[in-house]
Parts: sequence; structure tokens; C-alpha cells
Amino acid sequence: MNSANLKKTMNIVGSFLAVFSLFFVFFRLKNYLTPEVYGYFNPLVIVLLLIISLAYGGSSIILGCVWKNILEKCGEKRSYLWAIKVYGTSQIAKYIPGNIFHYAGRQALGMADSASAKKLAKSTFWELVLLVFSGALFSILIIPLLIKINSSYILLFLFFFIAVLFLVNYFFQIFLGCNFAKAFRLQIFFLIISGATFSAVLFMITQGNVLVNNIDTSWLVIIIPAAYVCAWLIGLITPGAPAGVGVREVVLIYLLGGFFNENDLLISVVISRIVTVVGDFIFYGIACAMKKSEFK
Repeated sequence: MNSANLKKTMNIVGSFLAVFSLFFVFFRLKNYLTPEVYGYFNPLVIVLLLIISLAYGGSSIILGCVWKNILEKCGEKRSYLWAIKVYGTSQIAKYIPGNIFHYAGRQALGMADSASAKKLAKSTFWELVLLVFSGALFSILIIPLLIKINSSYILLFLFFFIAVLFLVNYFFQIFLGCNFAKAFRLQIFFLIISGATFSAVLFMITQGNVLVNNIDTSWLVIIIPAAYVCAWLIGLITPGAPAGVGVREVVLIYLLGGFFNENDLLISVVISRIVTVVGDFIFYGIACAMKKSEFK
């Protein structure tokens, strides 16, 4: 197969995976929208959830920027606009069972635009390493929950977490280059946004009611996002749990069950999944709307 035909084939494969994945997006939403979940919806909640979904979808552009910097670290220099379009168009394919098709779509679309197949594959490896490592750092913030120490120590662990971020960033900059360090900073920022998204949904569902009376609820602003990121990471790396289904809920109930009603936690997880699915669809729309000239 000559170069022109290969590019055409890769472009068709990538585009097919993106479009095919939309069916799974709607199927996923249908599964989440149970009668129990419907009971929590009212006009105000729907408007607020749409705003949160828009914010999450827009912030997903950060992931394209992360990938751009990883690509550059691997020797494939591309523009931010190119990376955002390819990433956003292919990312929706993560809803296809198997949890690999968004990587395959990214590989195909990148190769269709003359990117090196080897460098694209290397970028996927480094992206996964960065994703797991960055998520694992948030476990520092949930240590007080795991060892049952006084909540006043959470501020100390927050300072320790920030110090570790600075040290890791310095290490990456020295040993893996400025681009990888920049990708790390952006990845941490996006994970914070993801955790904040879940926090917003949880507080909306519970209306701020906490089961424990003797805790400063301001600490929950730190605890909840960190717990969510850790639960998401454990779900991600658990074999046989597509999108962390089941695993994420169990971990969150274990970590946050002492603060919130179990049913409210479960409903919040489901609704936050709806928010992220809608947000991913919005990100896909943003990527598709980018002009062809920008893609080049």
C-alpha cells in the first residue's frame, strides 16, 4: 500500500471509530438515566449540570495540550490546535468496550496526517505512565482518611502534596525535558478539575449535608476531589472493569461513606458519569468544529 492510500485508510479508520463510538455514548447515557436518577432532576439541577458539563467539556482541551507536549517529548512536533483536534475527535472512542479504541483512533488519525507511527505509539505509553503517576500523587491527600487522624492534619498533607508536585516537576524537567514537565503540570490541573466536577455534583445532591458534625466542612473541598481522583485511578487500572464501573463506587463509599449518605454517594457517582459523558461529547463537538486549516 502506497503512502497516499495508507493515509486515506488511516483517516477512514480513525473517523469510523469516532462516529461508531457515538452509539456507545448514547447507550451509556441510557444506562445511567434510571428512574431513581430522574427523581433528582428539576429545571435548576438540569441547568447547573449543563453548566458543569460545558465547563468539563471545555477543560478537556487541556488533555489535548498534555498530549501535544508528550508528542513533542517523543520527537513529533505538532501545533496545539492539531493535537486538540486529533485528541478530541478520537477520545470519544473510549466508550467502545475494550478501552483501547481511543488510542487506536488517535494513532490512525495521526498517521493519516503523516505523524510517525512509532512516535505516536511512544506518546501513548508515556501518556499512560503520566496519567497513572499523576493520579497516584493524590493519594497523599487521602492519607488522613486512611489512618483516621484528626482532620486538622489535612492542611499539613496539602502542603506536603504541593511540595511533592514541585519536586516531581523539577525531576521531570531535568531528566525528561521541559515538554514532559509541562504535560505533568497540565495533567495535574485537569485531574483537579475532574475532582472538582464530582465535588460540585456531590454537594448539589446532598445540599451540603454532612453526616459528621465535628468536622470543618472546608476540609472536604480538599478531601472529595482527592478521593474521587484516587477512586477513578483504581477503577482505571482494575482489570475487567470498563471505565471503572463498580470499583469507583466501592472506593468512594469506603473513603467518603463516613461523611455522606451511601445512597447520595452512589447517585452522585452516576450523575457525575452523566456529566463527564456529556462533557466528552461537547469536547468531541469542539474538535469536530475546528476548521480543516487548523487541523493542518
